[in-house]
Amino acid sequence: MTDETQQCLHALVTRRRQHVRLQVSERQRKYTSHGDVQPGIIELMNNLKHHVHDIDARIAARFSKHQANLTKLLQNVKGVGLATMVR
Repeated sequence: MTDETQQCLHALVTRRRQHVRLQVSERQRKYTSHGDVQPGIIELMNNLKHHVHDIDARIAARFSKHQANLTKLLQNVKGVGLATMVR
């Protein structure tokens, strides 16, 4: 895998981690917020969820392209997810 590909995967995984942290924060904020702002929080949570799915797809595509054999091998290991495979 080239350095450029590794840098791209690292950036995607970092961004995914940031989005997941934001999801957790917003989920916690939702329960302590006023009812008038909850729809906006829910909308943001949904947007973040879609972004995480998009990032997951981009990671999977890049990883499969450059590490097809390793991807196939790791998919057979119980408990190994996409984020683990990319690290």
